[in-house]
Amino acid sequence: MTESDQHSGRHVGPLTLLVVWLVLVGDAAANFGLFHVKLGSLQLPVALGLATLNFVLLLWFFMHLAEVRGTRRFALPVGVLYLLLLLALTLLDVTTRFPPARPNGLASSQPEAGASPAGSETNRTEPGPSRAP
Repeated sequence: MTESDQHSGRHVGPLTLLVVWLVLVGDAAANFGLFHVKLGSLQLPVALGLATLNFVLLLWFFMHLAEVRGTRRFALPVGVLYLLLLLALTLLDVTTRFPPARPNGLASSQPEAGASPAGSETNRTEPGPSRAP
């Protein structure tokens, strides 16, 4: 299969690219505005949604995925899924480690061995520098 067999014959025109570019500029302005507007727990999902829109528009139009067919178009989602799988397995590894093997700062979902039950006043130490008598 030659290079010309991969193209669908349909080309994206300059007007379409201009409209997509204007959408990307608007998306950048929305990202900037999102920084100044506090949405609470919706801030991260909205920011990720805008970033995904940027990603898809850049790939589809400016990298000409709209013009190709066949295995080249199939390679992109497979690569993204592979990346997501690697990230998920890395996070799974860190969150399921034995508590003493975790880096400082990662909260444990299970109490450490020998720790007193929650609410107990025994064996409680305060964080901070040690005090010498």
